Amino acid sequence: MNNPFFTVIMPTFNSESTIEMALRSIRMQDLPEEWIEILVIDGGSTDCTREIAAKYNAIILDNPKRFPEYAKKIGFEHAKGRWVVMQDSDEVLTDSTQIRKRKNFFEKNKDVYCLILDKYIPGKHCGIACAYTNWFGDPFSYVVYHLSDSKIKDNRKYLVKSTTLGNVYCFNENDIIPIGDGGTTTIDVKKAKELFGEAYYTQEFAVSIFYNMIQATKYMGCIPEDNIVHYSLASLSSYLKKLHFRVYTNLNSVEQSGYSVRARKSNKLRNRKILFIAYVLSVFAPLIDSIRMSVKYRRFDFLLHFVYTYYVVIVMAVELFRKYFHIKNKKYSYGK
Repeated sequence: MNNPFFTVIMPTFNSESTIEMALRSIRMQDLPEEWIEILVIDGGSTDCTREIAAKYNAIILDNPKRFPEYAKKIGFEHAKGRWVVMQDSDEVLTDSTQIRKRKNFFEKNKDVYCLILDKYIPGKHCGIACAYTNWFGDPFSYVVYHLSDSKIKDNRKYLVKSTTLGNVYCFNENDIIPIGDGGTTTIDVKKAKELFGEAYYTQEFAVSIFYNMIQATKYMGCIPEDNIVHYSLASLSSYLKKLHFRVYTNLNSVEQSGYSVRARKSNKLRNRKILFIAYVLSVFAPLIDSIRMSVKYRRFDFLLHFVYTYYVVIVMAVELFRKYFHIKNKKYSYGK
């Protein structure tokens, strides 16, 4: 496999419950197997993750730091493909034509170097927070980025061209660039290396490659109904732990935080922190949104938006207190 067209970067840690579905969805694509290189970057799994990966002819690389942000850096360093797909081990492609359609899109739209998915579809038997985390990420992202269940909807004001192959979006200097650091986002790494040189190989670049590429090239693609099914466990307790981890990372570890890197480069994005503070202080806005979201999407579980919002606020207050008074934090881990 000297010159694959695509490299899939897949961070893993004890992922045996979902990785086979994810890998099977890649190998079922209607392209020759040698056109798609799979890099499984494993954080020291003690289950059958690595054995399953080997069944699908994946190249297995070690990730000593375990966290997926470091796995991305390792993946970008080793990728041989022209285009890199960032796919988690619990994300499953929905049909056999998706990667071929992305190849066709790039070949017909020479000024577009990044593709983002349209929708996350919550997998069957997922936890109570699965749909919420798929569509909105967390309360802070929901407020800052004005997210919905579809990237096509979220970015319609930036649409500049719509064709049978997909849509093209253009972002100007002061626009809020969408989040695209996972979810099978596809990047032209040949162009990335050409634009950024040695910076391409840094940890900071790995967690914000999509943002950097859009800033540099202005354009993004999205193919309608290019969806993935996300088999996130997302129980209430596990999602609250994830929220705590995200707050801690944003406050203490820039190299793992895509938002922190993006905010340093965007005054508009940085200033939206004030919007979130105003949103929280209003008290009624999170409660009204909880009801509105529940009705709009017909999901009773979205009433928990109010709970998630104030949980984030409490965690932020605790972590800022610890940071100010130099109180040692507990160690956070990644994985199921």
